[in-house]
Amino acid sequence: MNLPESVLALLICPETRFPLRIGTFEECQSLQRRHAESSDVWDEALVCDEGGRAYPVRDGFPILLREASVSFDSPP
Repeated sequence: MNLPESVLALLICPETRFPLRIGTFEECQSLQRRHAESSDVWDEALVCDEGGRAYPVRDGFPILLREASVSFDSPP
């Protein structure tokens, strides 16, 4: 995801209001494995470390909706 640092600094988790960061490749792969029943492909995600949630990025656009996010604590 090519997102300027100045733009990333403006993005916050809609749930917790904490900052988001770009998820690593390993985190995205882990989310894909944990949520294999979903049709979503987690190539890219924005992650809220404080809230333990990840938001998918689809076609270059972050989907910052609670319904689209997944918890890192949810069972695989």
